[in-house]
Amino acid sequence: MGIAGTVTARDWVRETVVAALPTAAIAIASDFEIALIGAQGERLGVLILAGTGSVAFGINEAGESAQVGGWGYLLGDEGSGYSLGLKALQAVVRAADGRDQSTGLTEAVLSTLQLNTPQDLIQWTYAPNRTRDIARLAPLVLEAVDDPVAKRIVAESLDELKLAVQTVIRRLKIKSPAFAFAGGLLTELNPLSRGLCAALGLPSIPVPKYSPVIGAALLALTQEID
Repeated sequence: MGIAGTVTARDWVRETVVAALPTAAIAIASDFEIALIGAQGERLGVLILAGTGSVAFGINEAGESAQVGGWGYLLGDEGSGYSLGLKALQAVVRAADGRDQSTGLTEAVLSTLQLNTPQDLIQWTYAPNRTRDIARLAPLVLEAVDDPVAKRIVAESLDELKLAVQTVIRRLKIKSPAFAFAGGLLTELNPLSRGLCAALGLPSIPVPKYSPVIGAALLALTQEID
């Protein structure tokens, strides 16, 4: 079972699955672990995920694993869709105040959200359950290739993803890591994915060998079952 949130809810996941499938042997992992195993075809390598949230995760030759990021939108998720979207909103209001330079993101954000003024963002932003809505603004930043504010946001996000990957590699002492990308921001060509490929010395976005579902099956075949 590869499920988001297993780091803090492993016991609950096990109890829930056992209740539904009392005769099954169960292996529990995070969603990004099975994505890495599926992408590489084995439990080895480094995965960088940037979708609504972000995380870097690696497994070395000794089978040791390390996770960097994945703290959620309030504590982390730097370089994620949510982070990009939030920075876009902040750029709009800073420009409206005169605290920062004007940006084409103002028109793009207001048009996308069908709002009239930057002040309208207050009610929109503080409405409940806006996490995914804010993350959906990320493409506006990635598409604003000629806007200096958008370029700065992308550069900051790229630095955060690079730092996460480098930290995983350092913690696991991996000399020649095999990389995998996951999440909508990294599996499609855009300034962020191209920048990360360049930073990691990759000629193109890594193509996964298998899906995360196959990764879960491979994990179950090779690991001790709970």
